[in-house]
Amino acid sequence: MQLLEASNGVEALKIWEEQSSSIALLVTDLVMPAGVSGQQLAGRLRELHPGLKFIFTSGYSAEIAGRQPQLRSGENFLQKPFPPDQLLGLIRRSLDKGKG
Repeated sequence: MQLLEASNGVEALKIWEEQSSSIALLVTDLVMPAGVSGQQLAGRLRELHPGLKFIFTSGYSAEIAGRQPQLRSGENFLQKPFPPDQLLGLIRRSLDKGKG
């Protein structure tokens, strides 16, 4: 398993174009710089890969962040701050879910 890192949504879309076949899960903040929010990023990637799994995070209250996302199957939300083991556990459960 490999971790790919992007500093904003625009960069994440470029990484997706180059490495989409190796991406199984996206962890994204709801509020990001460069004009592409986490929800917008997820919407674009969901169109390209409907089975992609998502974990959304935010340190803002739901009101400031524009409310928590409406979660679909394969999507989760973690309110910041959270301990690393909570994120790791959610990543593991997300990747394992749906495996036969």
